[in-house]
Amino acid sequence: MRGSEKFRGSGDLLRGLEAGTPGDTHLPRSRNRDNPNIARTYFESLAAHSPLFIGMCDLDYVPFYVNEAGRRLVGLDDLEHFQSTPVKDFFFPEDQDFVLNEFFPRVFKEGRAETEIRFRHFKTGEAIWMTYDVFFLEDGDGKPVGLATVSREITERKRVEEALREADRHKDEFLATLAHELRNPLAPIRNGLAVLGRGATLDPDAKRVQGMMERQVDHLIRLVDDLLEISRIRRGKIELRKERADLASVIEHAVEMNRDLIDVGGLELRIALPHEPLLLEADAVRLTQIFANLLNNSAKYTDQGGRIEIAAERAAGEVVVSVVDTGVGIAKHMLQRVFDLFAQAGDTYARSKGGLGIGLALVRGLVELHEGTIEAHSEGEGRGARFVVRLPLCAMIEEGAPPLKAMATPARVSRRVLVVDDAPDVGDSLALLLKTLGANVRVAQSGAEGIAIFAEFAPELIFLDIGMPGMDGFETARRMRDLPTGRKAMLIALTGWGEEQTRRRASEAGFDRHLTKPADLCALEALLDRAPQSHYE
Repeated sequence: MRGSEKFRGSGDLLRGLEAGTPGDTHLPRSRNRDNPNIARTYFESLAAHSPLFIGMCDLDYVPFYVNEAGRRLVGLDDLEHFQSTPVKDFFFPEDQDFVLNEFFPRVFKEGRAETEIRFRHFKTGEAIWMTYDVFFLEDGDGKPVGLATVSREITERKRVEEALREADRHKDEFLATLAHELRNPLAPIRNGLAVLGRGATLDPDAKRVQGMMERQVDHLIRLVDDLLEISRIRRGKIELRKERADLASVIEHAVEMNRDLIDVGGLELRIALPHEPLLLEADAVRLTQIFANLLNNSAKYTDQGGRIEIAAERAAGEVVVSVVDTGVGIAKHMLQRVFDLFAQAGDTYARSKGGLGIGLALVRGLVELHEGTIEAHSEGEGRGARFVVRLPLCAMIEEGAPPLKAMATPARVSRRVLVVDDAPDVGDSLALLLKTLGANVRVAQSGAEGIAIFAEFAPELIFLDIGMPGMDGFETARRMRDLPTGRKAMLIALTGWGEEQTRRRASEAGFDRHLTKPADLCALEALLDRAPQSHYE
């Protein structure tokens, strides 16, 4: 399509306006409605005063019209310059294939299409982000004769979005760094408290102080973990490791995690589970996290002498778990917001016992990852709360399938253990704790020293820090794996860095497991009790 024929599409469009299209009622009445020049005048006036990019091209993608705002936007001086510039040149080379071979064909197939793409400024080369809205022009028989666009610049919006993404990246980096810096001092404190707990009998006052310190350290650790977990969930960085899990075992573990808090609060705990096993295809660690957080939430917001109930029942292919307390309750206007991140701001429910407003947001995220739902119910402030979790059950277990069995715990055997950490307090306190658990322990304060001891000591377990100066934990692990006894030893990354990237790099470097500081006593005992397995957590 060349010459004056190129303009036929726009003429047909204008004549369509005169013929009585839906927009016709918005045109001024005139005795000369049959004159196409009137509609052209209306169109040109509209386009001339519009701040949007309005343009047309023929089927060979050769432009024949653009309004002044459009020419100004892309740096074209006049209409002639515009008409001699192929449409593809309005885009950056890396985007041209998409526009010509994917986007325009979609326009012809569907009649209209929209995308967000960069226009190129012809003088400066600057990228101009646009909402590119394109439709085809038809002749009198309904056949396409060209393309038209009414596009809007969104560069500022894109800049704001990129600034928000950058701020989000900085936030994640800050949280990871904060967690690392908090976990390092928390590690020797927890290790020291565990050593005291396994040592000589303390007098009642000292025992009470020790218990208080342990609870507060556990609370700090939970806050740090929750901050990182909710960040990972929001970025879609959590992957579930699903297997057949028994709900009763999950709830038992969740209760044990909160036993001290429940006992200190003088709370009555009632557990009601059916006799039949309730099996789920789920990540047992994450399920435990869900119910541990709900129980922790109830324990925090229930006054001394109150009651907490956790009950489960089967219902039409799913399990329904209720956690009910007699605590401070939830105001009705907060019931829809209680699972929002930082929802505690200005709210009596959370303000009464502090907190960051993260725990319930984390619970909802984990429940939804398991394709379940959670609801909050309360009759109002001071009248307790009820949280209801619904999760899909496993399909019926085939007859004759072996039942779930608890893993037998072998007798404790002495292990040769190497601890490598550049922070003396962290390494020495962990070594002292491991010795109280029956291990034969050596300590190194650098990667190079750790490799030297590894070659001579031939440890079965190595707890290796990541963020060490000089040779970091990744390189140290790789070098240990290259030694003759390196394949048999179990390498545990024990670090304050708990984000997904560190876990992945640890796996690639040859670590068997990743633990975040401070290590849980039960986790340490399990590693010492069981033979090393090539399993990465």
